[in-house]
Amino acid sequence: MVRLEGDDCYAIDTRICLGLGLSGGIYRRVGNATTELFWANGIGPVLKWVDDHLFFRIWQEHLADYNPDRERWRTKILQNGGEHHKKGRLWFQGNPMPNRIPSEFDEDMSFQFKDLTTQSPRSSTNTEYTYCLDNIDAVAAVLSTPWEHSKDKDFSRKFIYIGFEWDLDKNSVSILDSKKKKYLVAIGAWEQSMKHTL
Repeated sequence: MVRLEGDDCYAIDTRICLGLGLSGGIYRRVGNATTELFWANGIGPVLKWVDDHLFFRIWQEHLADYNPDRERWRTKILQNGGEHHKKGRLWFQGNPMPNRIPSEFDEDMSFQFKDLTTQSPRSSTNTEYTYCLDNIDAVAAVLSTPWEHSKDKDFSRKFIYIGFEWDLDKNSVSILDSKKKKYLVAIGAWEQSMKHTL
């Protein structure tokens, strides 16, 4: 929506799709609201980039310590002015790190996380954690969120997020082999011609 001349004259673009640069910003509002509803239902931490969500779980035994940490972070975020907006990025400022650069959060820590282990059946491995995929899917179903179940992957210390492979044990991020091949083919095609379209 764009405001035209006058205080109450607006134009609405009804044809925006995810292929347009502007659409990511528009979808951000929907995605942020969905993420906040996951937090409000006790599920988190959750990271989000446009329509990709990354869920981290907390061991049940650490939840009692983690929520007070969140409350301390929330207090500091509020003292530091709450949400900061720099270009297209929203962030929340915490305490300075040892290098004196302020820590940055992607949420304001308003919600406490919950132990949802009694709300759905789960494997013995999943009972150690505060929630599982069924809890995520239950919230998405209530919201009628168009959730791509084919992207659901069981929790792992090695996973794909925003097109990269993340390995928590090795503290590494790498490009997927399929992407490497795709770009090598594109570079090969590029090198075969002196002219290129945009």
